[in-house]
Amino acid sequence: MSAGGESQARPWNYRSGRPPSVGIGSRITIATIALTSKLFLNTACASVKVRGLRHLLAALDEAHRKDRGIITVANHISVVDDPLVWGALPTKHCILNPRNMRWTLGASDIMFTNPLYRWFFRNGQVIETVRGVGVHQPAVDIAVAKLNSGAWVHVFPEGQVNQESCQAGGNLLRFKWGVGRMIMSTTKTPVVIPMHITGLERVMPEPRRFKFLPRIGQHISITFGEPEALTQEVDKLVQRWRSSRPSIHSLELPTGVSQPVREAVVSNLGGDLDTARLSGEIRKQAIDNLGKEIDWTDEERARVDIVALLQKGVADLALSAHPPLAE
Repeated sequence: MSAGGESQARPWNYRSGRPPSVGIGSRITIATIALTSKLFLNTACASVKVRGLRHLLAALDEAHRKDRGIITVANHISVVDDPLVWGALPTKHCILNPRNMRWTLGASDIMFTNPLYRWFFRNGQVIETVRGVGVHQPAVDIAVAKLNSGAWVHVFPEGQVNQESCQAGGNLLRFKWGVGRMIMSTTKTPVVIPMHITGLERVMPEPRRFKFLPRIGQHISITFGEPEALTQEVDKLVQRWRSSRPSIHSLELPTGVSQPVREAVVSNLGGDLDTARLSGEIRKQAIDNLGKEIDWTDEERARVDIVALLQKGVADLALSAHPPLAE
């Protein structure tokens, strides 16, 4: 970590300044992983119960996905949650149409530690994320760009494996704020689908004697929640927050702000400070001069409320899918 709080190493997918795209290497990698995951679920598990898959498939098949993405949020119970859960998808969704395969975020210090890992996870549509630098980092910006293009982004908001989250009621760790920032920064609020997973904590228990050897013969459950109600509630919070923010055109820029900065602020922010795509000194000057005009705690409060709503959605789904036994 540098003195300024930023990682010294630049993640692979930030070097070009462009979001990663799907190439032939990615198509081959995803197809191979998807078929392997499907094979494991079909042959190495005692049973696989999938509920509510129609909700995700309906969202993926939606004809008007040009500018509205999909975001799925789930509990995180093992290191193989992703990709194994996606073995439940029909083959045509994950192989014949790569657009219908998820993007996700992965920790730089775990998944991108050598050239082979970088190649593999990059082509597996994993966005390299630097832990500890907050929600305003390129990985989150890339996820937002993917959502704005109509792509599907999957997130494990707990940020780490938590095998207690497979129990009835969830026992979830507090969700990280990055998922809230993703949703708040999109052009249109994405379709939000909660998920709950059980059984994979027995496939790869923590701790385990053999690090890379899964246990076969387990009972797996994958539940997708209904998105409409949760998406509407999230969108209400987003719209309430946006309506409380002043337009960039209503802010009086200090006389010390240079004309290039003024023009950059207006053109890049497009009327809303949250959609900024400024860089370097222009971004610094804009924030320094405009930040005084805005109550940034409103953004933090909205982010917390949205993340809490997502966590409740996953916890409620856990209770409905796996109600506790009556005493």
